Order: sequence, then structure tokens, then C-alpha cells
Amino acid sequence: MRPLTLLISTALVIASVMFITPVVQAQSVQEAKVRVAEKPDDPIRHYNLGLAYYNNSRYAEAITAFQEAIKLKADYKEAYYNMGQAQ
Repeated sequence: MRPLTLLISTALVIASVMFITPVVQAQSVQEAKVRVAEKPDDPIRHYNLGLAYYNNSRYAEAITAFQEAIKLKADYKEAYYNMGQAQ
């Protein structure tokens, strides 16, 4: 591989990693519920459940899921923000 091609490939990989969240967001409410059931003490899984509800216009349920994420991680600013968006 030529040096320039290698450099560009490396830069693209680094750039793509910068925008990936720690846990892949759930595709559906059902998938998110399964993930929460697998590890109910993980605030990220509750947050992702909240996002799944929010994306399906189920705002009251989204708020509940975001509240649970906050209960597990008091400084979870993304959960606070999205809970506000759901209200």
C-alpha cells in the first residue's frame, strides 16, 4: 500500500471511531428491552431504551427510561438532555 493511501485510510478509521458511541444504539424498543434485561444495572442500556422509545414517539416511556439511567448514573448529562427533549 502506498504511504499516502495508508495515511488516508488511517485518518478515515480514526475519524470514524471518534463518532461511535460506547454502545451501539438499539434498533428497536424490543431489542433495547432485551439488552436492559440482560444487564439492568447498566445506565447506557436504559439510555438506549429511552432513545428507542423517543424515536417511536413514546415520550412518557422514554422519560421513564432516561430517569432510570440517571438513577444509575447521576451525572448522565445526555440522559438529562434527552429527558428534557421528551417532555
